[in-house]
Amino acid sequence: MWNSFVTVAAKLLTWAWFAGVVLMLLTIPACMIKIFSALWEDHDEEEVIYDKPQKRRSS
Repeated sequence: MWNSFVTVAAKLLTWAWFAGVVLMLLTIPACMIKIFSALWEDHDEEEVIYDKPQKRRSS
């Protein structure tokens, strides 16, 4: 009984590991493309974002 349980568990872990490898191979190039495309964008004028001060409510 334990032998069959361990065999099934090992096969499930093996398939999960291979699925993780496939997902990693798909996402790493996509992340690299996104990072490098952000570096190559034209930044003629820098955008400055100011946060508006929020009014405090006195209760």
